[in-house]
Amino acid sequence: MAKNDLRFSVLLALAAVLTIGLKVELAAFNRKTDSRALTRMLEAHLAAQGFSTRYELHANQSDVVEAVRGACRLRVRDGTKGDQFDKVFARQANGLGPVRYVFHGLWLARPPLLWMGIERSLAHMSARLGLSGQYQTAFAIAARGCDPATINLDGIHQTWMRSG
Repeated sequence: MAKNDLRFSVLLALAAVLTIGLKVELAAFNRKTDSRALTRMLEAHLAAQGFSTRYELHANQSDVVEAVRGACRLRVRDGTKGDQFDKVFARQANGLGPVRYVFHGLWLARPPLLWMGIERSLAHMSARLGLSGQYQTAFAIAARGCDPATINLDGIHQTWMRSG
């Protein structure tokens, strides 16, 4: 096979994969996640680390989990849409300290929107194909009395809900 034929074959295969991926991504599908399940997982994860927890329900934004262990007080929420709610969350976490985002173990001052968006899109495509549809959750955290980077939030994932 000539070099040009091989290149053409690779480009054709790549174009096919991208086309199918875009069709899967853009097709109608339930694009919701179970935010209450995420709140329950977060509470359980923090309780396993010795925190007492309670949560606040919010209709148009993610629920807020408040956790206390000794002098350490946290307010944690789904930070996936941090760009939309970071000012609101900063106001709600007033007095605790700056809002930080944790994603894949990295602590950041701003949510990594591009990285989160790519991961969510790949998970959405997987869900459309009948695979897991799970993606890593980014959390927005404000803390007082402790270093929030010592809190373990690894392994908490969200899953695209299947259409009924």
